[in-house]
Amino acid sequence: MGQAAGEDAIVRQRLKAAGIIALILAAILLARLYSLQVSQYARYQTLSLDNHIRLQALSPVRGLILDRNGVVLAQNTAVYA
Repeated sequence: MGQAAGEDAIVRQRLKAAGIIALILAAILLARLYSLQVSQYARYQTLSLDNHIRLQALSPVRGLILDRNGVVLAQNTAVYA
């Protein structure tokens, strides 16, 4: 009986230690989330807005379509809508 009680005490100690470690890790995670979402909100909002839209002109140049004799069947035409 004495040995079982000693083992139970060791198990309880280990569970307490694991619980304390889990609470510390959760506190660190919550502190980091607060830092990112509340403290640094303005910084990340600016970065997000700068990254949200990027205008880039792309030239849709395709080649001419020729038949087997070299006659142009389709060509590029600039159209502005």
